[in-house]
Amino acid sequence: MKGWNFVAASPGNSDPMDDHTHQEDQYGECIPSGITYHGTHTSGIIGAVGNNEIGISGVCWNVKIMPIKAFNYCGQSSNSILINAIDYATNNGAFLTSNSYGNFSYSLFVKSAITRAQNKNRLYVVSAGNENVNIDSNTRYPVCYPNGNIIGVMATNQDDTKSDFSNYGQNSVDIAAPGYEIMSLKLGDTVQNMSGTSQAAPFVAGVAALALGVCPGLTYGRIKDLIIDGADYVANLNNKCVADGRLNAYNVLNTLGGDTPPSAPSNLIVYPINWYTIGITWNDNSNNELGFEIQRKDTYRPVYIHDNCADMNSTSTVSYQDTIDTSLLRTYTYRIRAVNRAGVSSFSNAYEYLIPQTAPDAPTDLHGQSPVLEQAVNFYWTNHANNAIYNYLERRIPGETDWEVIATLGYNTDFYMDNYAQAGRTYEYRVRAGNPIGYSSYSNILSVEVIQW
Repeated sequence: MKGWNFVAASPGNSDPMDDHTHQEDQYGECIPSGITYHGTHTSGIIGAVGNNEIGISGVCWNVKIMPIKAFNYCGQSSNSILINAIDYATNNGAFLTSNSYGNFSYSLFVKSAITRAQNKNRLYVVSAGNENVNIDSNTRYPVCYPNGNIIGVMATNQDDTKSDFSNYGQNSVDIAAPGYEIMSLKLGDTVQNMSGTSQAAPFVAGVAALALGVCPGLTYGRIKDLIIDGADYVANLNNKCVADGRLNAYNVLNTLGGDTPPSAPSNLIVYPINWYTIGITWNDNSNNELGFEIQRKDTYRPVYIHDNCADMNSTSTVSYQDTIDTSLLRTYTYRIRAVNRAGVSSFSNAYEYLIPQTAPDAPTDLHGQSPVLEQAVNFYWTNHANNAIYNYLERRIPGETDWEVIATLGYNTDFYMDNYAQAGRTYEYRVRAGNPIGYSSYSNILSVEVIQW
């Protein structure tokens, strides 16, 4: 999938080309800078092709990079731009993102975008920052968000000591990587040296890309554990990060197991769970996989892209849930393959799933009572819809009031307590389900007298 410019995109002009040539001074003014083309430099660390007598060698020579422009020529951005950029990568098949930016401002909305990436098993590699502070107590974001898919990276010098500028944190930073005087690409067929945790983070992203190139079904948790557990212990980094050490690519790749490729999954089945969620099951025909890659295409994207991963499994069947976009009528098609170090299996059967564009089925068996010595009504019902979003509970006093919605409940809620019923009154209740297509018919009507105790 091509990249995108979220800073200045316009119809027909979404080019994410790096134009970073300025920086903010102490007064917030944007001035020319000698340190330029930050995104180009970090991209080169990840994936510049080696052994070709051109420029420098990156970590992962055979990698596809999705350039997403989220900062302007002066290195400025906004939360809304970052959210759009993160979601774009998540929704368009990026296995991971490398994020060399941050500040000390918390944003629930940015955190939510990272959570959406986490739900799709996207690793979120992020720089620790360059203020030379302990971010366990001086929280910096996004590195300090509690999301499990974040792996925070501090910077080291050539002798494995902490770079003077690098932030650190025994709990908030996961690992160290080289970040001082790193030579990498500069726009215009040239190279430049740059220092920062911005340079350290793409080393980790590159190693993660190497592991995913071998095993594209690795979950973010498994990759993160491989990277942290594979670090070389460095005494100077003790209590500075979770790993107490510096990145080691060989250890990460050498830990991957598998002498023969796994067998292909089979009997892939897709079924609805609720309006936004579908379930997927398949038969696991291997006992040596390290994970499964789940690929998906739809009516508006006719080619398969990387959708998610499922961890290695010790049983004969595997289950997975996928969140889908129900705003348009579309058919989703899935296929699965198993992976380990020795190779990837062939794909399972493909399975098509059409979003149900119908109103939900009605709830039934509405029943309940007013509890003894309580001024309330408890009632229950049975849900039958797997394409509902809400249940709407209505109430009236026969002959006195019209029906009114007294509660909007989740699609799977099947119980409610009306604490506002008045003693000595008789009430009627009914419930129906709804989604953007429409409403179900109503359940049976329940009549309850609230006794005057």
